[in-house]
Amino acid sequence: MNPSKRKVLLDVAKRPSAFASPDLFGRKKQLDALSDLLDRADAGRGGSLLLTGVAGVGKTALLTTARETAEARGFSVRSATGVPIDSALPFGALSTLFGRERGDEQFVAHSPALGAAIGMTPVPEPPSVPLVAAEALRALSEQGRERPTLLILDDAQWADYSSAAVLGLVARNVVADRIAIVIAARTMGESFDMPTDDSETAVGVLDQTQLAFFDGIVTHLVRPLSNIDTIAALVAAGCSSDDASWWSIRCGGLPLAISEIGRRSPSAPPDPREIAAFLPSMYRQRIAALSQAQFRALLFPAICSDLAVLRSLDEPGLTSELTAAQEAGLLQPSSPRRVEDRVMFRHPLLQAAVLARATPVEEREVHRRVAVVLRERGQLDRAALHLASAANGQDDEAAAAMGDLAERARARGALAEAAQAGNRAASLTTDPDRRAVWLTLVADALFDQGHPGPAIRTVTEAIEAAEDSRVKADAQALKARMSMWVVSPAVAIRMLDDVAATMRSVDPIRAASALASASGAGHLDGDLFGAIARAVEADRLASDNGDIITAMAASGAMAWNSLLTGDASEFERRVSAAEPLMRQLLDQRSWAGIHLAELFCTTWILH
Repeated sequence: MNPSKRKVLLDVAKRPSAFASPDLFGRKKQLDALSDLLDRADAGRGGSLLLTGVAGVGKTALLTTARETAEARGFSVRSATGVPIDSALPFGALSTLFGRERGDEQFVAHSPALGAAIGMTPVPEPPSVPLVAAEALRALSEQGRERPTLLILDDAQWADYSSAAVLGLVARNVVADRIAIVIAARTMGESFDMPTDDSETAVGVLDQTQLAFFDGIVTHLVRPLSNIDTIAALVAAGCSSDDASWWSIRCGGLPLAISEIGRRSPSAPPDPREIAAFLPSMYRQRIAALSQAQFRALLFPAICSDLAVLRSLDEPGLTSELTAAQEAGLLQPSSPRRVEDRVMFRHPLLQAAVLARATPVEEREVHRRVAVVLRERGQLDRAALHLASAANGQDDEAAAAMGDLAERARARGALAEAAQAGNRAASLTTDPDRRAVWLTLVADALFDQGHPGPAIRTVTEAIEAAEDSRVKADAQALKARMSMWVVSPAVAIRMLDDVAATMRSVDPIRAASALASASGAGHLDGDLFGAIARAVEADRLASDNGDIITAMAASGAMAWNSLLTGDASEFERRVSAAEPLMRQLLDQRSWAGIHLAELFCTTWILH
């Protein structure tokens, strides 16, 4: 190395403070931004920051620095990391951020929508994402009056859809609060994002959909290091100055590659064009060299990182092997600043290398054993996901678990996760009617999310799959209600009339429900007297069969259409009779009461 280059190298290597760790060389801009964010949050002018960049570029190191700095300054820190298998959990990341610390029951006591979303407090109706976000922001703001708060979300590309939607809204609306939010997300690039063979699917294919929720947040693209900073980092990592100079143009400026070069000192470095394959190949070689016992021990945290679950597994030697793996640098070291509830690999590529070595049979066995422990611990949502991953083809046990997960997700307002779980349940079951039921749920969730095209295609598939006439009728009634808005009221009413005709002798209550829905839409088609006739028949069928809720809906439709035809006396009679029950249902916070209240309030205003 020539003298001038050596002098530059030594000058850079001597840089203080922010460059104390090789992972932070060349990151002054991002470190200053994080420091400024914490300063503003401490002063009551909160904000958010999004760090993006390819795998291995050092985003997590920046988050670790932010956490340590915030804790030293007295901040309350809440953090979560996206995990591929947990990306289908309803409000999974949000549940990690809220509800795990001491006193969090009090924290969400006055936030029913937030409590419902994270499964802490039941509510009679699914909360909406905007309402959950508003309550989360309010709760954080109240906490900030006592102590500033830092929220961290790492690997946001693997966070569940609903949590990403909530956190995106919160992050964009933090202004006059003692709150700082830092999010890190992997973006596609020429770097080593994941291995390129089938093992990629085992960890989860990179999905950028969630990142759209973070649009509008101040963003820093974390780029690979400059050549000078790369040399300094290599020297700090343990390379000689000559090796550092040679490697500086061959490691892509990525801190992860720099760290491995310093740790391993490879004797046969790759061509610069092969850098994308360098680390995956190196990691796979390391995993391939492990004994079967060592590999098997690593397969458990590769599939489930929950430390409590791993401790509950009856796996001889697991604890000692994981301790050895941590000492060997395969797993992250323990930190006294972090609640140790997860076993994390030093990098996802190591996790991918473990999964690449595993056979499908080995993976399914671990998933099933993990599912058993999770079910015993009452973590039914996670148990369902692992049961589904353990399935080899169709599996009715796994299908039922995923179907239940879909129902729970729907009840908590996690529509995307409900659709995802319902689809998986439908694909796993051998029962055509169960498949139709779950596809109907998926269609309903898709429609409520604002995806009418996929929703109608899915409910049509449910109709075609159903063999039981009741199941088919439910799917047909849902399709009719969708068609009311995306096709025409006339078409929807004809479809509901067909459902009522089919169900009249089979299931009068289903017939009454279809007629009540058709009656309620009659004014949209201009057939008020036809709507009144349907309401009368719906009221009779529902009352004769003891279905008070449907009878109320029919009575409400009758009142509405009577008002529109100018029959004020019939309107008053229907409203007066129905109002006490409507108020009772409203006090119970039931969907039926809420819908009837909306209808009656509209008629009262018009009347």
